[in-house]
Amino acid sequence: MKEIKKLKIALTSSCTLRCNHCKINKNSNLDIDLKKSIAGVDFLLSSPGAYKRLELYGGEPFLRFSLLKEISSYARKKAKEKRKKLSLSIATNATLLDREKILWIKEIGANISISFSGSEESHNYNRKFASGIGSHLIVSKNLKKLFKKVNKEYLVCLYCIDGAFANKMRDDFNLILKSGFRIVNVECVSGRGWSQENYSDFEYGFLWILEKIREGIERGDFVFLEPFVEMISDKKSWDYSCPAYRDLEMYPDGNYGFYPYAFVDYEKVKKKISIGNWKNGLNKHYSSCFPNCLECSTCCQKYYTLPGLSDGSYAYELRSHMMKKFFFNLLRRRNERKIDKYLNDLKKIRTITYV
Repeated sequence: MKEIKKLKIALTSSCTLRCNHCKINKNSNLDIDLKKSIAGVDFLLSSPGAYKRLELYGGEPFLRFSLLKEISSYARKKAKEKRKKLSLSIATNATLLDREKILWIKEIGANISISFSGSEESHNYNRKFASGIGSHLIVSKNLKKLFKKVNKEYLVCLYCIDGAFANKMRDDFNLILKSGFRIVNVECVSGRGWSQENYSDFEYGFLWILEKIREGIERGDFVFLEPFVEMISDKKSWDYSCPAYRDLEMYPDGNYGFYPYAFVDYEKVKKKISIGNWKNGLNKHYSSCFPNCLECSTCCQKYYTLPGLSDGSYAYELRSHMMKKFFFNLLRRRNERKIDKYLNDLKKIRTITYV
């Protein structure tokens, strides 16, 4: 069996928000059942490799809180039996975070990724309720409650950038840090229209973010990009392009694919994007290959053919290139006291994330 590093499970199509960039049919009432979820967890943990990452999302996973708790509990227990190090991550829009859920988050020690874009203007541009009202106010209030109870090393800002707001990255990133986050995952909205000017703004904004991180290292005020957690000890994360290693998803019906659930009209394209299912595993083509094999780039080109999703992809390429270059330079200077401290703190985050 091939090595699979990460599996994302979309628990439900239901959500409290109606984000502009999300293509999930919120009225389809699709929920994954526990049996299929367990099969996915077993599939991940049975593959070679000591370190595994399970990401649970939706829709909004806290709408299925009982199921979320059952899957999380099973995954932790199974990983311990298999003697695997498991990083459990839950992605949420934070609109449902009440006292009960926050205490559970604290108890389980999961990595929580919260969709948050900094300023009210940037956040509410995409992340709205069905009424059209933006979610920034309630998310900001819930973040304050969360940071009071949960250590910041477990909390990640999922900063998803729309091309129209790439020129606001400096202000938004400062507001993200002001809210309490010290770990940020920069992602990009696809299918919303990125102009050449948007790409230029993004490149400039991301270079500024990296410079902000560098200045923080000099002051001892550390800010981390979440991919650094993997890059510090997993060499494969630097150059493995194989989606079966890093981008495997289980959709609510139990099918496997590589496309992010929120980026596709699933009911229309599921036959085209499905590459296996919970009962039979991956199709032979994907189960027999290995990361970065000679056919890897061709394989990806043949799979990622849906129209519209290339829009915004160049921003990801820019991000990955600049981020890797920045982190490689840190590793080259690891003997310097301040950088050594930064890298050691990064290793500590990885240690508490993988249990």
